Amino acid sequence: MPNVSRRRFLEAGAILSALAVAPRVVAARNGLTTLPLPEPWLRAAISVIERGLPDASAFRRATAHLPTVIETGLDLGQAWMRVIEPELRRRPAAIVGLTSAASLFSLHLMARDFGLELESRVDVSPASVTWLITPRAGARAPLKPAESGVWLRRS
Repeated sequence: MPNVSRRRFLEAGAILSALAVAPRVVAARNGLTTLPLPEPWLRAAISVIERGLPDASAFRRATAHLPTVIETGLDLGQAWMRVIEPELRRRPAAIVGLTSAASLFSLHLMARDFGLELESRVDVSPASVTWLITPRAGARAPLKPAESGVWLRRS
């Protein structure tokens, strides 16, 4: 194996990195960005999109048909309190989204109180993840009172 200088090694790394990103950049410049989503994701009731992420507009187009589409900034708590939580109190609903990993972490913690679990997560870029949070069959939210009105049963 021939010796390679550091300069040639770094040049090769830069070229390979550029080749990996080039098709996405060209497609974005030509308005061809699409974000294909799996079929179960397209049946969710709520879509959460964090503005400012690279694939936000493509995700918005992919989920525009959903009943509730929420575009939020970095403050996911406000969207949770005003839109998502009231919707989940009415009925269990699947939530699909494109956010940062930190926002997903927070949303997942809040959703667990309503009997929802993270079903799928896909890292789209270093800055963003797409995800699907769904209700679990037979799971009762820890904060929801029991059907009989009894909060605590001892066995």
